[in-house]
Amino acid sequence: MKKKPENSGFKVPENYFESLEARLKARMEDPVENIPGESGFAVPEGYFESFDARLKSRMPQTEPKVIRLETYRKYWVSAVSVAAILLLTFTLFIPTDDELSFDDLAKGDIEAYFEGKDLELDEYEIAQVIPVDELEVHELLEENIDREELIDYLDDSMEDIDDLNFSIDE
Repeated sequence: MKKKPENSGFKVPENYFESLEARLKARMEDPVENIPGESGFAVPEGYFESFDARLKSRMPQTEPKVIRLETYRKYWVSAVSVAAILLLTFTLFIPTDDELSFDDLAKGDIEAYFEGKDLELDEYEIAQVIPVDELEVHELLEENIDREELIDYLDDSMEDIDDLNFSIDE
């Protein structure tokens, strides 16, 4: 390690800091005397009025160089139009074999449709439309109805359970 120098290079007169406080108090007792009357800076008359004209005369009068920026609008328009044409081509002219039928619809969707529409048909009008003569009892009974589905249906559609008219033998 290097040794620290004993001298920092700065010298202060002897007893400088002991008499500093007394000297400051003496200067502050009469502050008006310590403030100079003028700022020390002088400006010629009319300097700032003619400053703008003198500055403009010293500036070079060359035209600034204009750099044209390329607009990519024509490229964007052509790219968007090509994309739109391709999209329309693929969506409109590609044949699809997906034809919807009643088998594709869920029974719940059909029921919701008829319940949502106010058809104002009662049971008698529906019975007139459905060909009852062509229906066979075994066609109605071929489909197995789950007991839970039947109970849920009766809970939803029956207001009074006593309307069922069945006896419980338990």
